[in-house]
Amino acid sequence: MDTEGTAEEQHQHLKKYQWPKGVSGNPAGRPTGVLSPKERIKEMFLANPEDFDDFLQKYLNDRGNYKHVVELFDGKPHQSIDHTTLGKELPQPIINVLPNYSNTEDSSDEEENQGSSRGN
Repeated sequence: MDTEGTAEEQHQHLKKYQWPKGVSGNPAGRPTGVLSPKERIKEMFLANPEDFDDFLQKYLNDRGNYKHVVELFDGKPHQSIDHTTLGKELPQPIINVLPNYSNTEDSSDEEENQGSSRGN
C-alpha cells in the first residue's frame, strides 16, 4: 500500500462509503423497549437475587476469573507499546541538529558590513 501523501489522500477511496454529514447510519436505532444484554441480566438478577448470589459464588470460585476480579477493582495494568523504535532511542530531531537558520540573513548582513568597513 502506498504510504505517501496526506491522510486525506490515503483515505480518499473510503469517501464513497461514508455517510453524508448530519445523516445517521442507523436512523431508527434500537427499537423502543428492547433491552440490551446488560440490562436484561440486571433485571434477571434483580428479580431473583438468590440466582445472583449463586452466580457470584460460582464466579469467584473459578480460578480462571481471579485476573478478571482483580481488574474489576484495580483496573487493567498499564501497558507501554513501542511501535516505532523497537526499543532503540529515537534519533535526535533534525531541528536540534541543524544550525538556526532564522538568523542567517542577519549574520550574513553583518559579515558584509564588516567586510566593507575593513576594505575602506
